[in-house]
Amino acid sequence: MNLSYAIRTLHEHQIEVSLDLGVHAQCDIDSNCPLAIQVRKIIKESGIPVLTLLDTYARLSKPAIPEPLKLDLPDISGEITLTMGGNPLKFDITKAINAQISKVGMLKLEELRAIEFSLVNMGKQLNFDYARLVEEAKKARSLQQLSFPEDELLRYRVIINTDNKNYLFMFPLYYSPQWIVHGGIRYETNPLDVKGLSREVYVVFPIDLNKNLMRAYILTSAGKKFSHYHGADGDCWGHLSGKFPARWDGKLSSLGNMVSYMEKALATVNGDSLMNSDPSGMPRYKDLIGRAKKLGLEGEIRAVDKDKPVVGTEPARTTGWGRRV
Repeated sequence: MNLSYAIRTLHEHQIEVSLDLGVHAQCDIDSNCPLAIQVRKIIKESGIPVLTLLDTYARLSKPAIPEPLKLDLPDISGEITLTMGGNPLKFDITKAINAQISKVGMLKLEELRAIEFSLVNMGKQLNFDYARLVEEAKKARSLQQLSFPEDELLRYRVIINTDNKNYLFMFPLYYSPQWIVHGGIRYETNPLDVKGLSREVYVVFPIDLNKNLMRAYILTSAGKKFSHYHGADGDCWGHLSGKFPARWDGKLSSLGNMVSYMEKALATVNGDSLMNSDPSGMPRYKDLIGRAKKLGLEGEIRAVDKDKPVVGTEPARTTGWGRRV
C-alpha cells in the first residue's frame, strides 16, 4: 500500500491527515520514508484494526467490474444471387457479415469503455483531491495566533511561523560533532574538523491544529535543508525517534528540551548508521574518521594506565550518543 492509498483509506474512516505527500505519494507504507513513519504512527494511534484498514484498502484499490458489453446490430440480409452459365445460384452470407460487423463494433466498444473507465477514475481522484484541499483550507483558516511569555521566547530564541497547515516552531541548534562511534569504538573528532563542522542551524517542528507533532527536520541559517552525516532529504534521529511525543503539550520548554537532546545526539557521528557519507560542505566520512583520535571501546572513554590517576575524563553519561536504529 502506498502513502496515497493509505491516506485515502484513513479518509474513509473519517480521519483526515494533513500531510503534503508530494513526491512521496508512491512510497510504500512499510518503507523508511519519513512520511511513511508518520502515517504508520497515525494509523497506530487511530485504534482502527489492521484488518479493517486492509478491507477498506482492498475496496478502494479494487478495479470496478465492467458490465458485459452488448452490441445490438440491425437486421442485415446477406442473401445474394449469382448467375453462372445462365443458372442463378443463391448464397446466404448473413452470418459472416454479422460476425465481421460484431467484431469491429466490439473493438470500438472496448476502446470507448477504456476511455470511460479512465475518466471515471480521474473524476474520483479529482474529487478526493478537492475534498482534501477543502479540508486543508478549513484547517488553515482555523490556525489561531499563539502567545507565549516574552522571557520564554527570548530564552529559547524560537521563531514561530505557519505553512497554512501547521505551526512551525524553529529553534536554534548548535551542530558540533565532537565524537565518532564506529564498530563499537569511540573516537574524538579532530579539533580542526570540529571547528570546520560547527555551525548554528535550526530545528523545525511542524505542529498541526490538534497539537500533533508531525516530524522534526533541520534547516541551515539560509533556510535550506541542512545536509549532514545523519541527514539528507530527511533526518535520522535514531533512538530519539521513539522519545518524540505524538502530541505537543503546548509548552515551549518541552520543545526546547527536545532540542537539547537532539544537540547532544548530533554531537556523535554514528558511522554504523550513516544517511550521508559525503554531505555537502563537509569532509567525507572516511576522511573524518581517518583524522580522528581513537579513545577506546564505547563506554570506555579512553584506555588508561591503572597506575596513573585520570584527570578530566569525560563522564560515562555520554555513552550512547549517536546510536541510531
